[in-house]
Amino acid sequence: MPLFMDLHKAEDYEVKPTMEEIKCNHIADLKTQAKYGVRFIQYWINEAAGLVFCLMEAPDKESCIATHQEAHGNMPCNVIEVKGGDYRIFMGEGRVNEFDIAEDSDGRLDPGRRSFLAADVISLSGHSSAFDRLQETSHRFSGRLVSVGNGRIKFVFNDASNAIECAVAIQRQREKIEGDGLEIRTAISTGEPVSSDQKIFEDVMNLADWLCDICADCQITISSQTIYSHIGRLPEPGGRLTFKLLKPADEIFLRDIMAALKPIVATGPVGMDKLSTAVGASKAQVYRKLTRLTGYSPNAFIHELRLRNSLQLVRREFGNVAQIAFASGFNSPSYFTKSFKKRFGKSPAQL
Repeated sequence: MPLFMDLHKAEDYEVKPTMEEIKCNHIADLKTQAKYGVRFIQYWINEAAGLVFCLMEAPDKESCIATHQEAHGNMPCNVIEVKGGDYRIFMGEGRVNEFDIAEDSDGRLDPGRRSFLAADVISLSGHSSAFDRLQETSHRFSGRLVSVGNGRIKFVFNDASNAIECAVAIQRQREKIEGDGLEIRTAISTGEPVSSDQKIFEDVMNLADWLCDICADCQITISSQTIYSHIGRLPEPGGRLTFKLLKPADEIFLRDIMAALKPIVATGPVGMDKLSTAVGASKAQVYRKLTRLTGYSPNAFIHELRLRNSLQLVRREFGNVAQIAFASGFNSPSYFTKSFKKRFGKSPAQL
């Protein structure tokens, strides 16, 4: 049967439920589940945020909702279908107590929040060696591989502090990673499995990707929720390592600007009018905010995104120079070649 996760917010109830009431609700669900062909498996409680996440097998979303409705009337504000493989990678192999509540290895409640580390690797000699090294490093901090491809690798951690320590370790061992023209950008986002009507952790992973897009070489860009979830102080940067800490308002702006840019960055000119309309701000505000977040003017940032994308197309042997130029948003193959060589030190034909 399909797997589903749902989200309950304490703020949606007239009176915030206590831990005992949550347990009683779950017991009521277990008594009612068979009527609707549902099997509740596990749930996560984030007391601080007032969130509860349930994992269940069910024929469909409606059956999940009907079980809650009849059992106790406390309805989920969102239900999403999840894939078993994704669920196991994201949530890990934790333990549950006698009430099916997820706990960590210390017996504390597992709030269900996870941290995602995205790392971009630019290497003119290929990514395989660097990716192998990054995976070895992630294992030391209990990270699990989520995806790899197009020069980007992504890991998930149960603990935000482990994700930060892993990112620092990656940046500090750069000299051990082989690669011609090596650049490494790392970004971390943290959040809950169910937030919008999308896939499990999709909002959090999208943010990790966008943070990585605006990250500089030797930098770790960290979301506001990651800082909130982190225990203790950040490590001292040292050397070339720098941190970029985002505020919630920055993340909203970044979400809006990247949602506007991604579909059109490879199709040709991108006007400031489109960007200002997409984020609901003046052109001057967009220019100022984007420059502050990325270190580039809007036009220069778009140019940089196109060049990074073109490098991955060259690596994949997408086509000839002209085809790659046009697929990356360049109108002139000669200008593309000139820009590519200036950015990476070699022309596309030399890779």
